[in-house]
Amino acid sequence: MRLRAVITTLVVLSVSALVSVPTTGALARGTSAGSGRDAPAPTPRSFYVFGTFLTAKGAPTLLAGLATTEVASTGAFSGTLTMAGPKPATPHISGMLTSTSMTATFRLGTQGISLQAIPEVETIGNPTKTGPKTTAGHAFLATVMTGAGSPAMGSSAMMTGMGAPFAGLATIVETSIMSEYSLAATVSAGPHTGAAINGSVFALEDSIGQLHGYFARDSDGAIFPLIAGSLGSKQMLIDVNLMGAGQTKAAGSGMGGSQLMGIAMATPSIIQHQIVYKGTFTGPADADSGTWLISPPEQ
Repeated sequence: MRLRAVITTLVVLSVSALVSVPTTGALARGTSAGSGRDAPAPTPRSFYVFGTFLTAKGAPTLLAGLATTEVASTGAFSGTLTMAGPKPATPHISGMLTSTSMTATFRLGTQGISLQAIPEVETIGNPTKTGPKTTAGHAFLATVMTGAGSPAMGSSAMMTGMGAPFAGLATIVETSIMSEYSLAATVSAGPHTGAAINGSVFALEDSIGQLHGYFARDSDGAIFPLIAGSLGSKQMLIDVNLMGAGQTKAAGSGMGGSQLMGIAMATPSIIQHQIVYKGTFTGPADADSGTWLISPPEQ
């Protein structure tokens, strides 16, 4: 996925780059019930949404959250979007999923937001044991549009052909194709010396070795976006925004905010044919640093 490049070029996109996404088509999953038969039960599916958009005042804002939904045989879905951060908003989300598109709407405060997405297909660099080898049917590239309010004068938001303000871009990835990495970190120097940061990194590696996903903290279940990351045969790098949704820059203000930036080298584990990554990190406050270990899924 080219999310990182996409996000950095957000404000210089032209209207011609927008893709008109159909809202009907063959179902991505499931079949219609036959005549006289009960409709199939909805299928639980979870999606991670990540991107940036411009608010009505033209301010860049991080969009990150985990959508837990149930998808009907018609493709219609609804559920809860749990935003990233220690005290997340949990708006209702609904939309339509087909083999050629995905649409979704939700509200953040007074801001109505809609997503119009098309499938993105590429090879998965770290496929799960039983999962697919490509992102087909499980990953989408979305345009973000704001429904309530209008862009401020002089802002970089643009208008779609339907008149709705184009505000940004996002990716939508089904969590079932992400691999889970167990992370254990300890702050050894700085104002939070002795603090433990434990949890799981759920990540998808794209065809060029870049990681896309989020960190789920053990202590409270809060999720935080993986802003950047890479995975190679000898090392792993991650940059986690511990401020959560709505923030585009870490302030270094403490355990409830800032960043966790780490680099770790591969080393053999006690499990045969398995490796772990050990290294150092900075964060969560600017003066904090420590050591961390991350274990890939067993192969």
